[in-house]
Amino acid sequence: MAETYARMMTATRIIRTEGVLGRDPDKARHPAIGVVEEASRNLRGYLAAFGLMPADEVRLGLTKRKEQAPNPFAYQGVKNV
Repeated sequence: MAETYARMMTATRIIRTEGVLGRDPDKARHPAIGVVEEASRNLRGYLAAFGLMPADEVRLGLTKRKEQAPNPFAYQGVKNV
């Protein structure tokens, strides 16, 4: 996942410096744009597989458990001493 992100960011930096058309404006687009698109698709796949997106968290089967310990910041009432 880290390699995919690094590849995407490297290609993004290249596009920022060379432009969308690259050094040859006769071509349709810079080849790095394809790298960014593929890496972003792969990254979204990794994020979904690891349940890092809210919609994909449900598929992991994780359930939120209720707090067992009482809340130390909850109002306990005034104690008369």
